[in-house]
Amino acid sequence: MVTGGLEQAQFQIVELRNDTLNITFVIKNGNDETSQDLYFRKSTDLRGRL
Repeated sequence: MVTGGLEQAQFQIVELRNDTLNITFVIKNGNDETSQDLYFRKSTDLRGRL
């Protein structure tokens, strides 16, 4: 769970293949920008991960 005064949060699905999902998650807070690349295998349970 993300808390605080975030101005903008967004994520982009970069690549979706049969076995791998590549997501770039970008958080913008004022002049600061944080980018996190996430890779998931098809067999991974995503519940509660994001």
